[in-house]
This record gives sequence, structure tokens and C-alpha cells, in this order.
Amino acid sequence: MSIYPDKKNGKLTGRFCVEVQHEGKRLRGRKDTYKEAQALEAEFERMFEAGIAQVAKRKFSKDRSKPHTLSEAVSSASGKVWAGLASEADNLNKLSTFLSVIGDRDLDSITAEHVDDLASHLLSSGRSEATLNRYMSAISVFLGWCIERGYRSQPVPKMDWREESEGRIRWLTYEEEQLMITNTRDDIPAIIRVAIDTGLRASELLRLDEKGDIAPNWIHLWKTKNGAARSVPISSETYATLSRLLDKGMPSYSHLRYEWDRATNEIGLGHDEDFVFHTCRHTYATRLVEANVNLRVIQRLMGHKRIATTMRYAHVHDAMLTEAAAMARSFHDSRRSGARVIYNTQKCGLAEVREIAKGPLFIDGKDTENCGSNGAGVAELVDAPDLGSNE
Repeated sequence: MSIYPDKKNGKLTGRFCVEVQHEGKRLRGRKDTYKEAQALEAEFERMFEAGIAQVAKRKFSKDRSKPHTLSEAVSSASGKVWAGLASEADNLNKLSTFLSVIGDRDLDSITAEHVDDLASHLLSSGRSEATLNRYMSAISVFLGWCIERGYRSQPVPKMDWREESEGRIRWLTYEEEQLMITNTRDDIPAIIRVAIDTGLRASELLRLDEKGDIAPNWIHLWKTKNGAARSVPISSETYATLSRLLDKGMPSYSHLRYEWDRATNEIGLGHDEDFVFHTCRHTYATRLVEANVNLRVIQRLMGHKRIATTMRYAHVHDAMLTEAAAMARSFHDSRRSGARVIYNTQKCGLAEVREIAKGPLFIDGKDTENCGSNGAGVAELVDAPDLGSNE
């Protein structure tokens, strides 16, 4: 069997192993979902059929002066290229995917065509243009690091960067929040609640350390996606929940992903590709906007380097847009009504104005029905000597 559940210490991790053998050679990999594992299996088989599957003949060891192949360089990059950043594991996984797609080869032989092969693989697997750009960014940084250390003599291949749309911001309704908390198991409901209450990314939340990262009123994040430290205020309830989680040990990301996907399918949202754990972070920001929190404050809480990133959340709530449009219409309708009364007074005389004023009009935001029946209040205003004044 080429695809089978992944286990660690005898327990299922929620991931899937892929193993394809051909003429004594073997390619192996792991994926988070069964669909991704099927795509990787098909890719391995294609590589064997095309004769491009290459298995490393030697491993990099400390006694060698420097790595020469892609697999050796990837091994050497661990703990160096993105050391100290929360994105390190994710970027190393991207390099592993690149290795599995193009096969192991000499570092100098990697060209733009190999990056194109990765792009085709990712797009055929349903990945977005934005995701593809993240992969190319990791490869570009990695190859630049190899050049700086003399592992590669060729320049970094030209990358075909893709145009990115802002994409859809998906957040949880209060009903969806309760459904996810009810349908997940172990400590995952607590993780979901903390993520929604703090806006922390999964990588930030699961790497918290009780020694210096949390205090009764604050979470201090020293390692973030963009490398900038930030602090987030928390409630006493959130502090108690985090303390309990840290005492027990945070769950692994694969377990979090497995439980989230399982619960998503159970509540009928498995078809929604945007309904991922990161949605909890979007929910935090969206609810801050709904509470009329200043966007600059939201920027600080979210850890955005650019206010433009935060501004995306200013457009997400349809009810706020509808309310704003209704307020604008009410304001301008009142001004138009007042202007119509003044115009007809000057042109037609008082009698016609009284006829117009029989219906309920708004003058300076006030309903004429509150000024007397049959437009008497308007008539009184018309009789005033300074009616035509613009002051």
C-alpha cells in the first residue's frame, strides 16, 4: 500500500505517509491530508515513469567541507537559514516539497525550469497563487544562502512571481465558533477559544513557553512570523486556560489540523477551503472592527507591519456597510427636502410651499409632522424673514 496513516510513538499523527518503489528505488513523503497524499503518490509515479526520480546516493555529514546536492543543503539549512523565526518549520517543509518534486540533484544544476515544475505541481494540487509565491520566496532565500556560503556558484534563478489578489477574509460566526468547540476533542476546544480571544497564529500559540511568554494580563511573543516581537493583553480566563495547557503540554500542529478538519467535515463545512484554523485570527480582527476599535490599535494587536494589511478588515462587515449607507441616505434626503422647500418658496410663493409641505418632510433633520399638522410648521418657517439665508 503506497499511502498509509502516519504514526509517531505508536500514535496516529493525523498525517499520511506516501511510499512508492520502483526497480529498487524508493521515494517517500508525508502530507497533511489524504487528497494531498494522493497527489504526491501520482507525482512520484510520474517521476519514475519519466526517469527523473533521483535518490540521494550519499548523505551530508559533518566531516565533509560543504554540501553539493539539494538534499545535503536542505539538511544543512535546518537551524540556520530561518533560525529563531516562527516560520522556520514551514519554510523547511516547503524545501522538502521542492526536493520531492524535482528530485535530488547538484545545487548548481537547479534552474528556473525546476521552479516551474514545482509551480505546476502546486497549481495542479489546487494551491493558490499566493501559496506559490510563498514557496518561491523560501527557495529564493535558500539558494541565496547557498551562494553566500559557496555551496552554489550559479545565481538564483529568475522567479515567475504571481499576481496576488487580496482573497477572501473568512471569519467564524458565533454559531460556527460554538459548533467547532463542541465537535473538537482533547484540548483543541481550548486552543480554538484562545486563538479567537487573542488573534495568535497557530505557530505562535503552540510554541508558547510558560517561563516568559505569558503573564496574568499579557502574552509576550518574542518569535513571530515577521520577526517583530509583540504583546497581546489577555483576560484572567484566557491566562488560566493557557496555564493549564502549558502544564499538560501543547498539542502538536498535526493533531490540531486533524481535529479541525474532522470537525469541519462533521458540521458540513468541509467544502469551504477558506475555513481553516487561521480563520480564528481573522475572527479576532473582525470582531475588533465590529467593536469600533481604532485601526491603528488593531494593527498593533495583530502585529501587522503595514496598516494596509489591517485595512483589509475594515471592509469585511456587510452590516456596517449597510448602516453607513443608510445614514448617508438619511442625511442627504433631509438636505434635499430642505432645499426643495427653499426653492419653491422663492419661485412659487408661500401657497404652493404650504401645498408641498402637506406630506412629512425633513428639514435640518427634523420631521415636519413634529411641527404641527398639515405642514403648519413648514409654513411658519417659510414666513420667517431669513428663510433664504445660507448661513
